[in-house]
Amino acid sequence: QQQCEYQSRWLQKTFDFGEVPMNGGNVTKTFTIKNEGAEILKLTKVKTSCHCTKAQIVVDGDESPFFGMSGISSWVGEVKPGKEARLIVKFDQRYHGPQGVGPINRFVSIETNDKGNQKITFTLTGIVVKK
Repeated sequence: QQQCEYQSRWLQKTFDFGEVPMNGGNVTKTFTIKNEGAEILKLTKVKTSCHCTKAQIVVDGDESPFFGMSGISSWVGEVKPGKEARLIVKFDQRYHGPQGVGPINRFVSIETNDKGNQKITFTLTGIVVKK
């Protein structure tokens, strides 16, 4: 039985929003996931570290549902060899109310069928300020 190796590259896995005004709109970051292997890269079990953070994956124009901290979805994204997917992360700085000011450190995890990267984590940081 032949064993397939999947290769993928995450161009950027961390992002700092800097100062995020409490009274501003939600902030968003898009990460790119590129399949550099010869087989289909499967993206599954997308989860965030807090209810204030939502994540969505777009593959070939098809949008996944928004994922959060609760539950595990049966959704599977398939990225063809040489193609890219986008991970869109939205942070709602007002979710925690007035006590939510200060440093933030949020994560989005994704499981894959890439034997070298079976679980990847994207990290977002920033400081929520009273503005």
